[in-house]
Amino acid sequence: MGYYEIHKPQENRDITSNRPHLGGQPRLRGHRLSVEAVVVNIAEKGIEGFLEDFDLEEEKQKVVSAVSYCANQKCSEKVIRYCYGCYKFKSDGKKLWLTAQEILKDMQV
Repeated sequence: MGYYEIHKPQENRDITSNRPHLGGQPRLRGHRLSVEAVVVNIAEKGIEGFLEDFDLEEEKQKVVSAVSYCANQKCSEKVIRYCYGCYKFKSDGKKLWLTAQEILKDMQV
């Protein structure tokens, strides 16, 4: 069993990860939309703007799960290696999981 199989997203029915889709990055189940893209777009547009732009108004809980998933990764060694967001920094210098935590706090989830 390789690294990929051991470090798949744990027990989150809204998030999936497999190599044929987005190179294995964690993504919203049923969409080709990475967790990273969700967090970055919500940080820029706000949750309502994101939901409207991506026509996901009826899947808000799935989007919240993606933000929560990112926030809980905290760049640990056990994060799946295809979750690139922790290696990218926003212009303010914050790692993506910190941004996800702020989004959750603002959403009061």
